[in-house]
Amino acid sequence: MSSTESHVLKAVVENTVSRLRGPIVAILIAGACGGLHPTLLDPAASLLYTILRSSGEEGHLFYQAGLQQEQFKLGDTARMASATYLARCWTGEVSNVSLMEFTEEVWELHQHKEAESVVESDQVVAFIKKLT
Repeated sequence: MSSTESHVLKAVVENTVSRLRGPIVAILIAGACGGLHPTLLDPAASLLYTILRSSGEEGHLFYQAGLQQEQFKLGDTARMASATYLARCWTGEVSNVSLMEFTEEVWELHQHKEAESVVESDQVVAFIKKLT
């Protein structure tokens, strides 16, 4: 493969990956909100971390859009605290392992049947306090 062909292939791959980052982040966040099987949470969090860290300036758009989905049922305060936390992942301020723990907590909180009651529950209040 020539150098020119290599550069063209690299540009095509980067363009494709760039277009898929937003939808993948949305799917991973929705999965953390109860859509994934618990055994997939750590690999999903690891992928989410990698995507956020490699997203450049547009990374914040991806997690903010992902948190606006109807699957996120923890309320606006938890949504804002989660956005702040994911910003810290995006900048590398927190670790991949920390994001795995965050994802597991979000998943657990979404296991409650009554979405309205969980928003004001002690568990969500403690979750928000831990993030801030």
